[in-house]
Amino acid sequence: MNTVKNLPLIVLFLLLSGCTVVLLEPDEVEYDPDLLSGSAIFGEEILSSESPDPDVLGLTPEMEVFVADIRESRLTVVRFRQLLDKLRETGFFENVYDPNVTTTASETFEAKVGNCISYTSLFIALARAAELEVSYQLVALDQPTFDADGGVLIRNNHINLVVDGARFHRNRSRGHTIDFNLVDPDPQAHVIKISDEHAKSLFLANLSVDEMLKGNERRAFSYLRSALELAPQNVDLWINLGAFYSRHQRHTKALASYEIARSLDSRHSIVLSGLERTHRYLGNNEAADRLAGQVRRYRQRNPYYHFAMAQAAYEEDEFEESLMFISKAVSMKRRNPRFHYLKGLVEYRLGDERGAARSLERAERFGRFDDLERRYGRLKIAYADPGSV
Repeated sequence: MNTVKNLPLIVLFLLLSGCTVVLLEPDEVEYDPDLLSGSAIFGEEILSSESPDPDVLGLTPEMEVFVADIRESRLTVVRFRQLLDKLRETGFFENVYDPNVTTTASETFEAKVGNCISYTSLFIALARAAELEVSYQLVALDQPTFDADGGVLIRNNHINLVVDGARFHRNRSRGHTIDFNLVDPDPQAHVIKISDEHAKSLFLANLSVDEMLKGNERRAFSYLRSALELAPQNVDLWINLGAFYSRHQRHTKALASYEIARSLDSRHSIVLSGLERTHRYLGNNEAADRLAGQVRRYRQRNPYYHFAMAQAAYEEDEFEESLMFISKAVSMKRRNPRFHYLKGLVEYRLGDERGAARSLERAERFGRFDDLERRYGRLKIAYADPGSV
């Protein structure tokens, strides 16, 4: 019987919802250019030009028309409110949020579907056309969210935006944050402004992960190379590169990639995990054992890791094992609505409808879990009669 205990712990970073980020200047990162060639996997160099170069913030004529009247106001705060009102009136705050869809500003405007970077890019493009001062922000959370997909754990990051240049509320400082997300970030989370280039590198990283999950390895590597060329100071991209080499059994290259990641963030748990696995493959058992101890301690203390393992077990119909993991996650972070909702799903599948009703009630009391509803369906249990669905 296969269980999630054997799930390959390859972690890729998809730009959806929360991680601590260390920003360094690009010239502080030293690496062997051959790491970005991909020749160790494909037998020839993979160029960044092999994948499309998306115009993330490009405007269409329709988008120009959309903001034309807004531009006419002289006051920043008025233009800001008019843009928000117009987006709301035309349904953009009620559109389809899909964490697995990464689209440019113009594509998002046309299709009205996308993830946080898609909608954030749309707003930034329109706001700048309306002559507002806006910037991307990374939301840096101590505990990120995880999802399991096809034997790969994907750690989700989050991005939003800040509008500067005016006092939008009487009792607040200048600047206003706009957030497009289904999983509410901690309002106390640290945020870091990033450049358009850095944001685009994260956009490309999303596309790389998408192509990898589709089996398009060559294009996935090309997108990842493009992302690293734009933002070599981003530790997550080097982790993705290490994971890519590891999946293709190129462990020496994987080790080199993870070592660069460690030079950027020596305490990053996923870096340590990648190094441990790679040293093990290379027969460096003493080094691997030291790293394994560090990784094990981190995982046991991380409720989001237990949540990811519970999710993976649930998707393999290993409901007893899923309940063990999700119960551990709930015991460590009791007010997380997504944890309670998944626990309710597991309890329902195990026939414990009363327990499922309690878990669903707690989930609804503590917050939002829209992403899990979309992935697994709506759990409908009447509280007054836990036996009915």
